[in-house]
Amino acid sequence: MERLLLRSISENVKRGPKVPFFFVMIPTERIKALADVFLSTRPDLFVVSLTVLPGNRIVFRVDGDDGVTIEDCVAVSRAIEHNLDREAEDFELEVASAGVDQPLAIPRQFQKNIGRSLRLTLSDRSTREGKLVSATEEGFILEYSKKEGKKKISVEESISYQELHQAFVNISFR
Repeated sequence: MERLLLRSISENVKRGPKVPFFFVMIPTERIKALADVFLSTRPDLFVVSLTVLPGNRIVFRVDGDDGVTIEDCVAVSRAIEHNLDREAEDFELEVASAGVDQPLAIPRQFQKNIGRSLRLTLSDRSTREGKLVSATEEGFILEYSKKEGKKKISVEESISYQELHQAFVNISFR
């Protein structure tokens, strides 16, 4: 009997506590509204993504027109955390900048990266690599070199966000 009980306890420790069926997740809209109050005082910062996972694990990604500092992430975290009641709803909050290893996710990120080199994969799985010339709410223009016969020609292609699978900023260490 003791062996069975110890085995059961060790399995629960490995898997973690079970979330009761009546556990209620914090609505994403509520978290976004709390962040928006703070971000209205910092128009240079913007939300890239917000996810509330089971167990009220909140993952919040923020970016800025001039980058994001640790202090910016702390300020956003405090703005959210201080307006939630841990006694009423337990949660875990992770606020981080959108990293260079993450794909560009929203039009404002494209706008802030005009002039930089991008690596793209389109919906049809074709790829492009070139300079981001301009960006709007609907799409962007990428300038790149293309071989035509024995010559290399410069091409400016207009790409809508709908036909984009992923876009990454090329990082150079020059």
